[in-house]
Amino acid sequence: MQLKNLGIGILKNSANFVEKNWHLLFCLFLLGACTSSLAKKYHVEKQNNKILEQRVEELKEKIEYMKSYDLTKLTLDYRINEIINIYNLGHKQTQNFKRITKKLINRFGEEKINSKLKNKNFKLDPEIYKKLKEWEEKGKEYGKKKQNPYLDPKNGFWTERSFNESLLFIAYYEPLIDQIIKKYNLTNPKAKYILTSIAKIETNLGRYLGKDKAFNTLMSLYVYYPKTRTRRFAKRQLKALMKIDNKLDSFAPSSIMGAIGYCQAIPKSIEYHKIYNIFSWEEALSFKAKFLEEAGLDWNPERAVFKYNRSRWYVEAVLEHANVLYEKAKTGEINKLQEKLDGPLILTEKEGFFKILEEKLLKSNDPEFIRLMNFDHVLDSIQKTNN
Repeated sequence: MQLKNLGIGILKNSANFVEKNWHLLFCLFLLGACTSSLAKKYHVEKQNNKILEQRVEELKEKIEYMKSYDLTKLTLDYRINEIINIYNLGHKQTQNFKRITKKLINRFGEEKINSKLKNKNFKLDPEIYKKLKEWEEKGKEYGKKKQNPYLDPKNGFWTERSFNESLLFIAYYEPLIDQIIKKYNLTNPKAKYILTSIAKIETNLGRYLGKDKAFNTLMSLYVYYPKTRTRRFAKRQLKALMKIDNKLDSFAPSSIMGAIGYCQAIPKSIEYHKIYNIFSWEEALSFKAKFLEEAGLDWNPERAVFKYNRSRWYVEAVLEHANVLYEKAKTGEINKLQEKLDGPLILTEKEGFFKILEEKLLKSNDPEFIRLMNFDHVLDSIQKTNN
């Protein structure tokens, strides 16, 4: 009974204390709650600071890594993948492209190859294999007919106009050609005419230098052509082209096989003979003369010309064309042309042969002579001027 009364008394006293001091108890409760919240917040912030410090350290490590990383490689890898996607290269073509790019990088460095791939003139030619196959098929058709395509008048090389243009070329450049023949000790009496015939058959005396660009053509040959032999040829020429890159524009106009300049020389030959300004007639003719002299033009013209272009039809056409020029020259036709055109003329580097020739013909105002040379378009210009 006493314990019961004691318990009731304690409860009454506690109730009175809470009633009188409830605001104090409430403050103590709030203080406890705030302390707990702050402790929890502090713990969270401490954890966050640790995480933040860890991330800062990771970023510092990444920054140091990026400082030591070659960014050229990053952009080069991106460019290689971009090219693969742009041209939608298949598995084999992608392998070929990556393989040749890697070989060039290992030899010439990432910066140089990256600059080529990012050049505004760079592009691959997906049709290159098709073009070469069409060219081969035309050759086979002529083979079935046993006819030399170069001697077909439809192709423009074996025509009276072609012979006249070649004679005019000699008439203009005879002092230069004779000087080059003497320099390289060519004693073959037809050397002058063989050099001219090659200039005529290769670029139509500088009129046609090719629609392609050397670096693009050789890269396309390696990427798209299925034959290993052709890819090896393209690889050798690409390496040679990169070696002479500071002397010859790697995006210079070229044939579908990467031949460059007035003499249509492949990069490997240009590197070997060390004659680089092959868009100048002086150096282009020098290149041909040096090449043919080393190939034995004086004692075996057929073998020498075959080394220049490994086609029997080509050899036959060049030598036959040269024979015609030689016979015409013996009758004094070159001297007559020089008299008509006020003597031979060595042109400056930047002036095209046909451009200057047409101006000369216009000034001569001699329709009979112009018609004889088959320059009908010049004759039309004179008639329009007179009208």
